[in-house]
Amino acid sequence: MTAAHVVRDAHSDCTLSVMIPDGEWNGFRQLHAFMITECHLFLPLDFATCRLRPADGSRDWGYIRPAPVRARAATVGEPVSITSFAGWGLSPLVREGHIQGRQVYRRKDGCYCDFAIDVAAVEGMSGSPIISAQGEVIGILTLAGTGKFRGLSFGASLDEAATFLRSQGVPLANDPGEKTMATPGSR
Repeated sequence: MTAAHVVRDAHSDCTLSVMIPDGEWNGFRQLHAFMITECHLFLPLDFATCRLRPADGSRDWGYIRPAPVRARAATVGEPVSITSFAGWGLSPLVREGHIQGRQVYRRKDGCYCDFAIDVAAVEGMSGSPIISAQGEVIGILTLAGTGKFRGLSFGASLDEAATFLRSQGVPLANDPGEKTMATPGSR
């Protein structure tokens, strides 16, 4: 999952990929490349799902450590964190904050976000997971606030995107009978 504009705005001569470490970020030895393929966009929420495939061989599937994804409404005041890669550094950037509002925020491009957080986003953070204090992905970052919204960022919740995610085969932790999270080869 990522923001649709990240996929849509990629240059035609660009190959999208994800780099996964062979261990924890604070002590990895090697990064493993995964190619991003077969993306499906849901433009009203600026949401996208894509498939991954190892660039160097199927043995690399073992390096993926899936996060639980839960479609639920974010609660105002709830602590959250965002993990992203902004720039060309090898270490992730982690920012912590709180849910500031639960309402529809309409963007100039017609997309909408359904909550705000008090984390100032920078370029390169679009599509980053918004993670609850329980370690569950509950949304993605889609827009940095400007002007009177400076210091805020806006996100699309998995709750709002649940119908789209289910149509794309994304398993949600709170679906009846669902016991698995994102797995290799799934979106």
